[in-house]
Amino acid sequence: MSLEILMDRFKFTQADLEANRQGHLSAAQQARWAGAGQWSRKLLRTTIPLLVAAFVAVVGLIISLVLNTLVVGSAVSLIIAGLVGFTIRWLAGLGGRGEVAVETTSVGRAEGVVHLRESFDRGEDSTFRRRQLEIGHHTIQLLNKEQFEAIENGARYIVYFMDNDEKWIVSIEER
Repeated sequence: MSLEILMDRFKFTQADLEANRQGHLSAAQQARWAGAGQWSRKLLRTTIPLLVAAFVAVVGLIISLVLNTLVVGSAVSLIIAGLVGFTIRWLAGLGGRGEVAVETTSVGRAEGVVHLRESFDRGEDSTFRRRQLEIGHHTIQLLNKEQFEAIENGARYIVYFMDNDEKWIVSIEER
């Protein structure tokens, strides 16, 4: 693949590549990666707990109407809804799988022959495919199908990655 195609698929510029060659993120990459995962974090921490709490409250109201104890049923359902909502919010705060926060500006480098792997999480009928790139002793998750198709299996590449809990490709070039 040409460098232009790789730059398009992995969303980096020539200036980003130069900064990565020197072992750090460019200012544009720092800004871009700092915002990654913000939407999913807000969804997990706010919207989903509110929806679950509202669902529990509605179910509690229906049960209380059936039992003709509106005040007691409503109070119990609201307490349960609050506990469920806060529990989900707390659990969402523990996880960080969807987050890609920039904790460090240093960039790792791996050079060698690339081996691509594609697997299904729950059998062949699954819609979720895990696409990974292996280079040297590093296994790096690819973000989408376009990135997977942009890399030639068995070719030599230099991969620059940000390594927090998981490795994320910040730029790549063919060798």
